[in-house]
Amino acid sequence: MKILYSGFLMRVREKMARVRRRCDPFYKAKWARIRREQIAANAPYENGEEGYWHPAVMGLEETMEYITGHRASIARFGDGEMALVCGREMLFEPANELIQARLVKVLQDPSPDCLVAIPDIFGSLSAYKERDHAFWREVALWSRERMYAAMNEGYKTSPPRLLLGNPYISRPYMNLADPSAAQNVFGAWKALFDSKNILIVEGRFSRFGIGNDLLDGAKSIRRIWCPPRFAFARYDEIHSVVKHEAKQDDLVILALGATATILAYDLSKEGYWAIDTGHLDVEYMWMKMGATEKVAIPGRYVSEVTGAQEQKPEDGEERRYNVVAKIGC
Repeated sequence: MKILYSGFLMRVREKMARVRRRCDPFYKAKWARIRREQIAANAPYENGEEGYWHPAVMGLEETMEYITGHRASIARFGDGEMALVCGREMLFEPANELIQARLVKVLQDPSPDCLVAIPDIFGSLSAYKERDHAFWREVALWSRERMYAAMNEGYKTSPPRLLLGNPYISRPYMNLADPSAAQNVFGAWKALFDSKNILIVEGRFSRFGIGNDLLDGAKSIRRIWCPPRFAFARYDEIHSVVKHEAKQDDLVILALGATATILAYDLSKEGYWAIDTGHLDVEYMWMKMGATEKVAIPGRYVSEVTGAQEQKPEDGEERRYNVVAKIGC
């Protein structure tokens, strides 16, 4: 039961904490004190003080140029994947030693063909909207020690011998301070998808690129449907099916949570071009909607919006969307 409802309970706890901060003066005062302590603890890193190292992360456009120019795969770490590295639960992916070890291996054994991407949160937070600074500061404080220990020494040299991509290429709209970033990054994605044979490996109701023009320039599109949550439990089967269905000239798009981070890395080692796109499609839809906060999208599984996970099958969609395999759904 803990595994089945861990993501739900996380959201409930977060909502209860927000309500208490508004309504309970004692809890509000305690929370304000905690925030002040977090600001003080993280200040040397945010201010770039001497001796407080943080990894150098590429910019958004630089990351897109690297992927395109080098035909490089990308394995993205967001706060959820970082939580798993630190032994914490991720929304819809429970913590366990196996997934933790696999994610650490991605950090420790980078491939020239696979760009590892982590959020640029361990130094200045100026790239993000001010409303998100407290969140990322808290993440940096609980994850820094474990992430730094897990990362290959090549990231820590000055200048770094190993490159780190920016995972926010998949989330350029909702949380970044620069309002022009989204248009530029989405344009780069469309150029990347143009004239490609694309194999999409996604959660059952992700419906990546359906109902928008992200993939309009693609040469062909095939899909593999996977479990919408807890996909890592079927990792070996997913990996095997993808290798069976993928062709060497395919661009493999992965929208599958932390499983996609590991799968992109493994596929790149095997000669495939695999891109962990994360929430790219959802972010694009939010931009088209002009949304100012994370909201439900009709027909889409949106993990971060309460109530947006229960989607329904559509008649004939397997044939209409060229689904070539289904795993656990």
